[in-house]
Order: sequence, then C-alpha cells, then structure tokens
Amino acid sequence: LTDGQLAVQRVHTLSSFSADELLLWSGSLEQQTEHSVGRAIVVAAKRNGDLLPVSDVKNHPGRGMTGMVLGHGITVGNLRLFDELGIAAPVDFSASADLQVLIAIDGQLAGVVHLSDTIRADAKAALDEIVSLGLKPMILSGDHEARVAQMAKSLGVELAEGGLLPAEKLARVEQLQSQGAVVLMVGDGINDAPVLAQAQVSMAMGGGTVIARHSSDIVLINDQLKQIPFSLRYSRRVMANIKENLGWSVVYNAIAIPLAAAGFVQPWAAAIGMSLSSILVVGNALRLRWD
Repeated sequence: LTDGQLAVQRVHTLSSFSADELLLWSGSLEQQTEHSVGRAIVVAAKRNGDLLPVSDVKNHPGRGMTGMVLGHGITVGNLRLFDELGIAAPVDFSASADLQVLIAIDGQLAGVVHLSDTIRADAKAALDEIVSLGLKPMILSGDHEARVAQMAKSLGVELAEGGLLPAEKLARVEQLQSQGAVVLMVGDGINDAPVLAQAQVSMAMGGGTVIARHSSDIVLINDQLKQIPFSLRYSRRVMANIKENLGWSVVYNAIAIPLAAAGFVQPWAAAIGMSLSSILVVGNALRLRWD
C-alpha cells in the first residue's frame, strides 16, 4: 500500500551517543537483512562512513535484530522486541505517522530512528475498485497499530490490524479460511512469505523481496496496484468464457451424437459440424483478447 521507498528522516537520540553514531551502529547491524526498513537504515548509515564489523547477529522475524558492535550489545527493532527482551522503551508512537525503529545499546534505550513512507498514489482507487467487485479488503501489518490505523482510515479500509508477527498474520488468514473465506493475499516483504504461501491466491509486488515473489502465484511486474482489480475482473471473464464454451459443447454433442449414431448425419456433414464447433469455441475464447 505504500511506495516502499523508506527513507530515514531523523534520529532522535536519548543517550550520550550522537545521532550519527546511532545510525552507523544500527546500520552496521542491519547490513545483513533484506527487510526494507533495514535497507533504508543501511543506506543512511553509509553516508557517515564505512559500516562497522558485527558479530553474534540474530534476526527476530517481524521484530528486529540483535548483535554485537565494537563490543557493545545492539538491539534494533520495534516495541514488541524490546518488551520481549525486557528493555524499557517509554516511547509514544500514537502521535506520529512515521515508522519508528528503536535502538538500544547494552540493554538501554539509546534512540529512535524515524523513517517516512508514502501511500501509493493508486492505492485508494485500487481498493475502491476491489470493494466494488464484492471483495472485503483487510490490512495485516507488522507496523505499529497507530500507524496502521491512520493508513486504514485514509484509505477507507474498515478491517486493519497492526503489530502482527509473521505467524500471527498466518493465523489470521487460516482463521478466515476456516470460516469458508477464499483469501487473496498481496505482499512484498520477507515477513509476508508464510501468509502468501498459505492464501488460496497470492500476489507479490515486483519490487518486493525475492522470497515474497517466490511464495506467490502472481508477480505484479510494474508494481501497480490497479493490476489487482484488473486481474480479478479478467479472471471472472475467463471463467465465464470457459462456462460458455463448455455449455455450447454439451448442447452440441447432446444433439449431434444421437443424430449421428442414428444415421441421420452423413460423415462429411459430421466432420464439418465438428470443425465448426471447434472454431466457435476457439473464436469465443479469443474474444478475451479484446475485452
């Protein structure tokens, strides 16, 4: 739903470390990740010099990363990770639409990285069209609840959940499926891979991560959300066309076969009739090229 071009806007320091130091240390830790948040921090960190060597790196899916930099324990992630590790982080996320990433050094909150991202220009129109097709959109995100709620409100989406881990996204989709729902999942990140694989139909953005694309049935090469409702409309036309062709075939054979078996149709006439039937079916299918 967003452009995915995350950029670091500022670093709010809460310790004796400078903003540039915090950015360099966190970027050094994040250099081993494919996540869009980590990549944005790495890009900003490299502006301050070469990245530092790291060790004992551990990825916490959907939450962040931990490791050692210059002998200090570094934690970069969201509030959920800090809660799990027992690191106090009295940060209010509700007042900002930015994506905020916490940084701790040696178990103490040291700063907050603020990253910006914008909603795609075609997101609202695509969602409105999806609703008009009879589908119910739902946002499942790992971003903070307040940020997700703001995005959902601006896009007119009633069902939205934030702060979800990959396993929790998967659980939400499995719950929907157990209730008889057919789920189309659209994603682009590493954390979307499990739920993309679980959904009956899945789409990945062309600019997304490799694992997201490999986990999906469809890849939107041009990254345009309008292709989602287009695909839905086109798939419905294809199914209608298939039913038309099957219906014609059943009717034709139900009439022609008994007549031929009873000797009322000459072989040459049967051959012509079968050929015309095949031409009709193929011609009807070719209409999809111009619909």
